Amino acid sequence: MPQSLSHAICHLDADCFYASVEIIYAPEKSGKPFAVISHVGGIVLSSSYEARKFGVKVGTPTWEAEEKCKGITFEPANFPRYVKHSLQMMEMLRSFTPDVEEYSIDEAFFDLTSVQKYFKQTYEEIARTIQNKIWNELHLPVSIGVSINKTLAKLASDFHKPKGITIVYEESREEFLTKIKLDDIAGIGYHNTQRLLGNGITTVKQFVEEPTSRIKKILGVNGERLQMELRGVQTL
Repeated sequence: MPQSLSHAICHLDADCFYASVEIIYAPEKSGKPFAVISHVGGIVLSSSYEARKFGVKVGTPTWEAEEKCKGITFEPANFPRYVKHSLQMMEMLRSFTPDVEEYSIDEAFFDLTSVQKYFKQTYEEIARTIQNKIWNELHLPVSIGVSINKTLAKLASDFHKPKGITIVYEESREEFLTKIKLDDIAGIGYHNTQRLLGNGITTVKQFVEEPTSRIKKILGVNGERLQMELRGVQTL
């Protein structure tokens, strides 16, 4: 089956961003469980994958992190440092395309549709080039999702982490969505998932196929927009 993209909207997400930045300054932390915390006795803001294996995630109190993960170490947050590395990453993205939207300190959307002809590469190859350049020059691991709109691109970037690249083509969209849970979708979250479950909508497939008028009644215009994007329509 041929694979195509009418648009190449990409979402880049830096993996464990705060923790990854700290490893640049303290390479001995690489491969070990540690977390960046808000303050002494505070909560976890970012954790290494070695710590995440033990259930240490964003929002975990430090006392709980120590109980879950013996030997974990903590590093106080250094926000000026993170801003510096974020700016470098965004500047590097703009060397590939001017169409960059900074979504957060460690995330960005960017559009490769109009620039592919200059690279003479597939979208996947361009994404790999970007990923490798950020890793080799900035020492930051990133995951990139590529699809026909922002909602699908963001789901794709979350699908294979760390340092993953996932392309959701128009022809593979329906199959991809069978692997996604409702609360994986940015803009739905826990509370809206509960509302959908309470209305008998338990899968993403059901959410996509439900009459739009019913989705709008349950989740409002944001739910309507999400449904359209999951159907492959570009709304933003």
